[in-house]
Amino acid sequence: MAEWSFDALAAAVRAASRDLATFHEVLAGKLAAALPPGTVDVKRAGLFGRRPLAELVVTLDDTAYRYRNEGGHDTYEVARVVRGIVLKTERVPFPEWLDALVRALWREAERREETRLRLERFLTAGES
Repeated sequence: MAEWSFDALAAAVRAASRDLATFHEVLAGKLAAALPPGTVDVKRAGLFGRRPLAELVVTLDDTAYRYRNEGGHDTYEVARVVRGIVLKTERVPFPEWLDALVRALWREAERREETRLRLERFLTAGES
């Protein structure tokens, strides 16, 4: 079993990100399952069939981490949110967004045992 650490979580998430289309879908599902209700917002495009992910917003503490697919172009934003009001939004490159999200997930896992256990299962998925 892999050691539970920030570096191990970051490595697992980065390894999963090699195919971005699949990564976004898997990340949305795993985070929706691991984090408390209301933390993850998933929006899908289209009306019928397999609807692709259009937007993923993960809100932890006072920060929202947003991925959007805008006409086939991926954008990543980090926004400061206070009492539901967005004070500042910054577009960032994918590696910076991913790093910030992983750090926020780590802080959340340190606070909530259930989240830590679910993220740990994500980290060790596929191991014997």
